[in-house]
Amino acid sequence: MEWHYGWGLAVDSSDPETVIISTAPSPDKAHNPAAPESTLYRLVQERRWQEVRAGMAERNTMVASILTADPDEAHVFYAVNNAGLFQSLDAGLSWRQIPMAWPDHYRNRHPNALLVI
Repeated sequence: MEWHYGWGLAVDSSDPETVIISTAPSPDKAHNPAAPESTLYRLVQERRWQEVRAGMAERNTMVASILTADPDEAHVFYAVNNAGLFQSLDAGLSWRQIPMAWPDHYRNRHPNALLVI
């Protein structure tokens, strides 16, 4: 399967050559919680794009993620999608879900924004 539809993009606050993107095979798969399919890719220093899945929700359960880099912490990224809020402490190589109450009705929505303060 080819992943052409990009949705989110974040650049490491301390290394502009580290980029994370959220992508899906189509706009419908990116935004429709009833039939989601998306994934994350990581690019470091112009090497090949690498899919990053460790700790993230399954492809066929999440809409495209909204991404951001922590402006004050090097190599820290956040992603939010209908499956929850996720954090990466290693420049997007692996992810962990942040433990928090995630209402069931959020699973049927596509987030619109993410702010790190």
